[in-house]
Amino acid sequence: MNIYWITARSIDDLCSTTQIELARGLLAKGHQLTFINSDKHTLHQSYPWRQIKVKLIGIRGLKSISLSRNIKRLVKENQFSCDVAIVDWRLASAVGPELSKRKIPWILMDRSPPAYRGILAKLQWLQWKKSWRIANRFSEFGCTVSLPHSKFTSEKIDY
Repeated sequence: MNIYWITARSIDDLCSTTQIELARGLLAKGHQLTFINSDKHTLHQSYPWRQIKVKLIGIRGLKSISLSRNIKRLVKENQFSCDVAIVDWRLASAVGPELSKRKIPWILMDRSPPAYRGILAKLQWLQWKKSWRIANRFSEFGCTVSLPHSKFTSEKIDY
């Protein structure tokens, strides 16, 4: 199976352990994997997957918006050829419906709820809830990283 993982996360940051291990597990099962993200560096040769690099605006609060728009543009231009996509919650509201229009099944990936404080946090919480509602409408799947996270999500989202 050819899988595209659409993420706002960098493979090189400290939070990437879960992502790397899941990616290695998918590859060990014989799947092909391509990360679509904005990593500044070409992925290390030690990582056995492909990457499609997407540009984004480096302004805090606008990164996910610009990344979403650029990835949505790739999908609209039919530059996607995958069997299924994994989509981070930060990108799901823009990218998910477009994937569905193209008949590409997708899975919402929620590795953690919003972490910022202040005004950005309020905007992120709205986006997080919207992403889960869109996943419920357009996708059959959404996944979290733990049972407590799943319980937290089900308590916060009113479908």
